[in-house]
Amino acid sequence: METTIQKLPFLIDEDRLKAIIHCAVESKIKHLINNSKIEKPVSLKEAAAFLDVSTHSVMKRVKSGEIKPYRLQGERSPYYFYLSEIDKVLRAGVKNTLSHLINQ
Repeated sequence: METTIQKLPFLIDEDRLKAIIHCAVESKIKHLINNSKIEKPVSLKEAAAFLDVSTHSVMKRVKSGEIKPYRLQGERSPYYFYLSEIDKVLRAGVKNTLSHLINQ
């Protein structure tokens, strides 16, 4: 039997092919992360900036149970927050005024 060798339209070395594949995979992963619904937790300072209050005011709301904080394992770990949860707390506190009810 005679084997035929197909001629490829281009030649590429293995290292270059690995680099191209790595770049394509990395690009796709970044795209998926940026367009996913995974929310990044924010620091105490970022949560305070979102609410336009001091970090002390945020901590008062944490201690009262109004805002839920998250921590990594360990008591000395800093607090983290999810802005979507803070936003829900804000929206739950909306006063039902007559103009608010009319505009719904």
